[in-house]
Amino acid sequence: GAATTGGYGSVLQFTVLIESLANAGAIVARPVIMRKYAQRDSAALQRFSSQAVKLLGLALALPVGLLCGFSRPLLSIWLGPSFQNLDVLLVFVVVHLGLVLSALPLAYVQSAHNKVRWPGIMTLLSGVTNLVLAILLAVWGGWGVVGVAVAGAVVWTARNTLYMPIYTARIMELQWWTFLPSLSAGLVGTLVVGVAAYGSTLVHVPNTWLALAGSAALVSLLYAVGVGAVGLSRADWQLLRGLLPWRTKE
Repeated sequence: GAATTGGYGSVLQFTVLIESLANAGAIVARPVIMRKYAQRDSAALQRFSSQAVKLLGLALALPVGLLCGFSRPLLSIWLGPSFQNLDVLLVFVVVHLGLVLSALPLAYVQSAHNKVRWPGIMTLLSGVTNLVLAILLAVWGGWGVVGVAVAGAVVWTARNTLYMPIYTARIMELQWWTFLPSLSAGLVGTLVVGVAAYGSTLVHVPNTWLALAGSAALVSLLYAVGVGAVGLSRADWQLLRGLLPWRTKE
């Protein structure tokens, strides 16, 4: 129906936004990955790819976690109180993105090795599986539009967090689990931000854009401090400084 489609289309805009942010962040890693491969420096390529996945996951965890934790007040302020019931749908639409999209740098590793046939086949199979599972959950399972979101989350999480890292490790002749620890950063970060944001709504529910922005800024500040103190290693800080525009010219 029009109401259900309109509600789903509204929350789906956040997926497009986060995907755009992820692509903008991941593209920074592409030239470095290509250079490491051209230099036949497999150890450096593996190390940089793992760091890129970790840093991208930590960065995406912030907007994804904020959207999940503040889903109900955000929808109430943005679309009106009658749309608060879309909060569960919004969570299922975006909750997996920090984990899934952090695997984007691994696609550049596959391109550098010219190993893109099987990833393409898996993408096609994932799309078909997504469609079938969405119909099963939404129609026969009775989940409605939430079933469509759950189907997408399950299928693309399986593809990007299981197949992609394992296949990438295989073509690089590494242990199959090599990239899995780096992917966990996005998952942990999303959980931390989401829980912190939701916890803040239990203390005070923001009912204006200014109040929501203030709550989000506080959670973001605490997350940034926590990531800087605990989440990033010395090598991660060196990599970030090396990626700064004025440092890349040196």
